Amino acid sequence: MGLVIVAAGTIGVIGSACGGSTRSDDTSASDGGIAGDGAAAIGSVDGAVPVPTVPPKGPAVVMFGGDGFSYLDDTWEWNAGWRKVTTQSSPPKRASHAMAALGKKIVLFGGEGPQPLGDTWEYDGASWTEKKIPGPSARSRHVMATLGDRVVMFGGLNLADTWEYDGTSWSQKMVTGPNQGDSMAMATLGNKVVLFGGLVSDSTWEYDGASWVEKKLKPNPASATAHDALYAPAMATIGNQIVFFGGEIDANNTFADTWTYDGTEWKKLAVSGPQGRWHHGMATIGAQLLMFGGDGVNPPTILGDTWTLDVNANWSQSQATTTPAARYVYTLATRP
Repeated sequence: MGLVIVAAGTIGVIGSACGGSTRSDDTSASDGGIAGDGAAAIGSVDGAVPVPTVPPKGPAVVMFGGDGFSYLDDTWEWNAGWRKVTTQSSPPKRASHAMAALGKKIVLFGGEGPQPLGDTWEYDGASWTEKKIPGPSARSRHVMATLGDRVVMFGGLNLADTWEYDGTSWSQKMVTGPNQGDSMAMATLGNKVVLFGGLVSDSTWEYDGASWVEKKLKPNPASATAHDALYAPAMATIGNQIVFFGGEIDANNTFADTWTYDGTEWKKLAVSGPQGRWHHGMATIGAQLLMFGGDGVNPPTILGDTWTLDVNANWSQSQATTTPAARYVYTLATRP
């Protein structure tokens, strides 16, 4: 169907197709979250049984926090299904934060809770540890991705700076890149990280650790909307391509097309799948991409559905009975 992926390792079957739950347990009054506008929550069941704090074998997609009528501080992992992880420590409740893998750990930075946060945390599959170190200014709506032996962070609300984290310290990179960093999407492709989307950008940007390069490529996902911007989309890498989905077109419309980027050009896939959404999360585990939740916009709907995309470009909705509560403004990252 147009998605040609060369992925390392064995292709595994993850999740189940065609279905989903419709009950939400996350309908508490807002404590400052941006979802307290009367939006409905659908497709979520927060009924997991606590598990011992022992890291499971094998990789897992990690979810933390977000907003679902109130700020959240729960940790979930996906590997052939969702499980809620009970940890001895945890970052405070937050949304609009960013996460990325570094070695065998997940790095989390910032967000809002409801005030902007500037803390750094690491998760090893069993517990969260705060790294009390100097770093970037407090921020939300920024993006992070892994580049070799470090994590790259870009932007945030009213910010357009570039930072790197090596597991010990943060360092700001004095480079010129996009002039805005509000709710873009970032993913790793080979020896570069790729940026696309956000408030006012229809350019593709690549960063190799030394400089940003702007690539004005058309067609691209934003050009398909005639609005030249897609706000709060998501991207994830499968093999040798990035998959792009979602984003807000305008106040009443979200994007529901699936696109790929191979480092040279953008291509639209002739596939059907999830409804349009923004502020959702995507990550890759094995040879499948995982997507969860987001905001459905029109009508305002906080989503709690789980979808996978395989190497044959088939979207499938999970039928798992245990799922996280519906949420948006969060990110996913894969723990090796």
